[in-house]
Amino acid sequence: MLIDTNDPQVLQAMEEKKEELTEEKLAKGHYDASDIALVRVTDHLPQNGVVPAICNVPFVCKLNDIPHEVFYRMMEEQADIDESDYERATQIRNELIAQAREYSPLSTQYRSSVHCCLNGLVSSHMQGNFEGNPFVIIEPFAPHEHDPNILAVRGEDTYFEEGITLSDQAIILVEESHMDDLLTQQLNPNTRIVTYRGDQKVATEYVLMNLLGVVPELIGKDYPRDSKTTPLLRSFIDEHHYPQDKHCFSDSYRQDDEKNTVLWHRYAEDFYTYLYDKLGDGQDHKKEIAQLINGSWINDNDCAVFKKIVDTMGVEAYHQAVTEYNQEIQAKIDQGIYPTNKAIMNGAPLGIASEKQDTK
Repeated sequence: MLIDTNDPQVLQAMEEKKEELTEEKLAKGHYDASDIALVRVTDHLPQNGVVPAICNVPFVCKLNDIPHEVFYRMMEEQADIDESDYERATQIRNELIAQAREYSPLSTQYRSSVHCCLNGLVSSHMQGNFEGNPFVIIEPFAPHEHDPNILAVRGEDTYFEEGITLSDQAIILVEESHMDDLLTQQLNPNTRIVTYRGDQKVATEYVLMNLLGVVPELIGKDYPRDSKTTPLLRSFIDEHHYPQDKHCFSDSYRQDDEKNTVLWHRYAEDFYTYLYDKLGDGQDHKKEIAQLINGSWINDNDCAVFKKIVDTMGVEAYHQAVTEYNQEIQAKIDQGIYPTNKAIMNGAPLGIASEKQDTK
């Protein structure tokens, strides 16, 4: 099945379908679980029918760390930015942010929960950019109405502890150019695959209405935008007495944040140890490396220390070192031999340097 969101006839039919469904739900007067769907946009597919929390899979990412900050500042100093042209200046700075990320080592993010929206696609905001993710997982809420691992139910952020086991009614919406990505994945054979062309949000609404009979909602950063049907959604949540804590105020977030601090320090230790080895004898920098390992997040003093090391190595040599470091980690992930964050928290070696030290 291919949904072409550029087809005017498809768009017209969707408008009519939404009006019809809305009237049907309003006449019914209340929502039950069959009127609700979980919607998750992602760049990771389910594994054997499970959407895992990223603490349960090998997960690495780049942070806005000291190397990123230092190289961004270096690039910004060399860029010809006309402050009178705000839009162009903003564009240039965004490009520099992306370029500076090439100089950052891989790190991680600990997250023990899996997050979805109800009846709509998440909107990008300051705390998260979801644009460009090629997959949308759409799962009826009814099989999860009484899941013991529900941590909170909110229109813009319903989250589950550890992961979500999908039902045989799950649908994965895939942008047509990414269909080849499915070939190497261990998907549940019952999972329905739907492809789309064009606008992801429109395609998601098409699936919700035509395959699940659900009225789509417009999801804002903090709640679904008011519509004729949002009172029905809110009443369902209230009547079931689900927890409704915002994630940033939850125990789950606090506990994950504590683990993040530990993991970020361990990744920093691993990378700067690796970098110290690349400096050769590097004794003059031993104290500076120790400062970077034990320093606070980003501050001018640590940035100056890191800049001195880069100046000693040279930009090209540093770039080669960080690229090789990242490639070694990625190779281990591709080989299926890299630890999960849970395993790392329990003492498993991460990165490259710590593993090499363990084998000495």
